[in-house]
Amino acid sequence: HSVSDCGKRASFILDLQQHDCHAFSDLGQNFVHCGILATAIAGCTTLTASLNDPEERTSVTTDLSVSYMSSARVGQVIRIDTNVLGLGGKLAFMEAHVKHDETDRMIAVGRHTMMFVGESGKATDFVNFPSTFDV
Repeated sequence: HSVSDCGKRASFILDLQQHDCHAFSDLGQNFVHCGILATAIAGCTTLTASLNDPEERTSVTTDLSVSYMSSARVGQVIRIDTNVLGLGGKLAFMEAHVKHDETDRMIAVGRHTMMFVGESGKATDFVNFPSTFDV
């Protein structure tokens, strides 16, 4: 990812794979599942907001909305451009534009609101979270 000079924008690249497809999709179509795009929007906007929170607090999602405008397929590379619209004492507001990296064609637009719930300096504690899942 890259963060712009102003610090409130970032871009992320995702190379779409077969496991990103809907399990019941026609194998010849290879359309990426909309949930993958929503998850990418939530994850990328969370990272952008966290990078801009001087207190480094943990947060939870209070609202996530996605409007889909076109499809993406396996083998394509998408770019998620994020922007922090506002970041305050309790809430952060972000948006994301998902585009085909090569053509710049819009795939989806998302809005994400987060509420800060944790102590200062705890935003990266999840990195040490033990898991029994192979992720």
